[in-house]
Amino acid sequence: MARMDAGVLANARARPEAIALRLDDRLLTYAELDHAARTLAHALHGLGVRRGDRVCVMVPNSFEYFEALHACGRLGTVAVPINIHFKADEAGWIVQDSGATAVVVARDLQSALASVADVPRLIVEDGWPDTDGELDPPDVIGDGWPTTMAYTSGTTGRPKGVAIGEDDFRRFAAGVAAGGERWGLDTEDVHLLVGPSYHAGPMYWAQMHLAFGGSVVIMARWDAEHALALIEQERVSNSHMVPANFQRILALPPETRAKYDLSSIKLIVHAAAPCPVPLKREFMELVGEDKVWEYYGAS
Repeated sequence: MARMDAGVLANARARPEAIALRLDDRLLTYAELDHAARTLAHALHGLGVRRGDRVCVMVPNSFEYFEALHACGRLGTVAVPINIHFKADEAGWIVQDSGATAVVVARDLQSALASVADVPRLIVEDGWPDTDGELDPPDVIGDGWPTTMAYTSGTTGRPKGVAIGEDDFRRFAAGVAAGGERWGLDTEDVHLLVGPSYHAGPMYWAQMHLAFGGSVVIMARWDAEHALALIEQERVSNSHMVPANFQRILALPPETRAKYDLSSIKLIVHAAAPCPVPLKREFMELVGEDKVWEYYGAS
């Protein structure tokens, strides 16, 4: 792995009071994220989840989503994110097809799992079931970094899971570390999560910042003006967007856009859909022409 001091566990030890996650007026430190991940790992272990198993996660953008992913990392299991907008036949298919040992689900999304009632589940509450002691399995891989198994969009039939093998845990951890170094991320960076965390791009960029000790500002739902307000308020340094985000921001009245100071932005990366040249040029004029980068083919 490129950086031996990277990861949530490493940051919890070195900088326990540093802010890992922000959501509205709530803050979660690295020590708190680490504790929550350990607590949930305990609970999942109690349900029979073991190294190499798969755990489905159907949770919206929240602290709990990241706590669930890092709990899976602690156990050496693969997290399988499920689109929170899926209906019962879609979500149930992924749980069954992935062979999930357990599911972590938001309370108001339980109905989407009606067809797989026999799979043990943990329901997101205000905090996780408390446990005695702490779970730190001897075979934790790397820094307990979570690895996810993404499902395809299903354009040629049912979605298909891209299987993760044992070595992929190490490759993913190394890839996150190398990606963070490539973009020059450090503890001073603040990332704005504007997309759904069940998608690979937004999740990966958020995870890079947690690996390198930065802060992730979570948007529970997308709103163009609120995004600009958060950039100014939290001094956001970078974000991962899609062209639709550009369109919504640029559709705001010029006087609305002008109200917000965007000078803290160092980097906006975008992917997931073709971006028309005029749209990109207009967005570059707004945030800075040297700050907008496009990537594709990450999978």
